[in-house]
Amino acid sequence: MTRFTDMQLIQSLWERRQRLAQVRDELATKYGWSVFDIRLSVFTKIENAVGSTALGFESMTEFLSLHRHHRDGSMHAPIGQSVSTELAAFYKLGFMQFVFSAIESSLRSLLRALNSTTANNGTAEFKAIYDSLIRTELTLQRAQDWVNMLDLFRLIRNTLHNNGVYFHKSGTDIEVTYRGISYRFKHGQKINFIYWGLCLSLLDDSIELLKAMQADVRVLSLPSTKDPFAP
Repeated sequence: MTRFTDMQLIQSLWERRQRLAQVRDELATKYGWSVFDIRLSVFTKIENAVGSTALGFESMTEFLSLHRHHRDGSMHAPIGQSVSTELAAFYKLGFMQFVFSAIESSLRSLLRALNSTTANNGTAEFKAIYDSLIRTELTLQRAQDWVNMLDLFRLIRNTLHNNGVYFHKSGTDIEVTYRGISYRFKHGQKINFIYWGLCLSLLDDSIELLKAMQADVRVLSLPSTKDPFAP
């Protein structure tokens, strides 16, 4: 998996933020949708999460650089490597949580708009939501690939809630294949594959999935519906 320097990561994040804005604006122009429509607001939510992460890393690297150059006269206590490592982990956690939350809330709203009688009106467990959208409600190519991608994203998000340790209510292990690589979640064990390369791949594929969903004939035929939680 690709490893990034801080500057490479910052650049990659800003590029993806720009891409999200471009996709949203192109869809708004093409279909005449408001940016507050449930079909478009998800791009803005993710854009904000990506931009906040990039800004956080920029601030961190700038502060650490200044701290190194002015350590003798600094009012701050010396900052060890462990502190910057923990701060970077904090930004990664926030990135994964906020991006995933934006996708989840959007897909729940979309399913309710398409079929309010399924998945308990969009309030069922999230896997039931995207399984229903991808396999039943919409006509999408690569359906299994999209499901696997969201399975992995969901399992990572849930594992992060336990400080990186995977737990299953039945005590079972789970294995997900994504982009030809198998990721194994072992009950009661910490996962060690949440690198930025994987995080950005999940982001990129989520953008492509959202674009494919917005192009589906049933989604195109929906009336304009404002997202009550649009930023």
